[in-house]
Amino acid sequence: IQAAILRVKFKHLDRYNDQRAGFARKYSERLQGSVITPLTFSDRKHIFHQYTIRTDTRDQMLEYLKENGIPSAIYYPVPLHLQKAYSYAGYRAGDFPISENLSHEVLSIPMHPNLLDEEVENITATIKRFLGK
Repeated sequence: IQAAILRVKFKHLDRYNDQRAGFARKYSERLQGSVITPLTFSDRKHIFHQYTIRTDTRDQMLEYLKENGIPSAIYYPVPLHLQKAYSYAGYRAGDFPISENLSHEVLSIPMHPNLLDEEVENITATIKRFLGK
């Protein structure tokens, strides 16, 4: 059943990717100067499976978004070098401080091809409200 569904969706993949990229541009424009947004490059195409922002108030923002009915997620709370699956490598906390710091700052906000402009506006306005901007 899943294969049949995905076979139909595959025909729309390019359009879905373009829609997500468009919503990512809107997020980046509206959130500029409020949080750190994903980098993009003109010679590359990003499909934005996730739209992940950075803020030093990540945990509080996550709770605020939840209170305001906006789903968000922390997809990678533990850096790779500290995950149990990679313990054989012998890395410890402090070995990769940038990665460790980022794992406490990143938060993904809604991203899918069926977003509405009104939802993007509400999400970005809520984030700005939380930050007092």
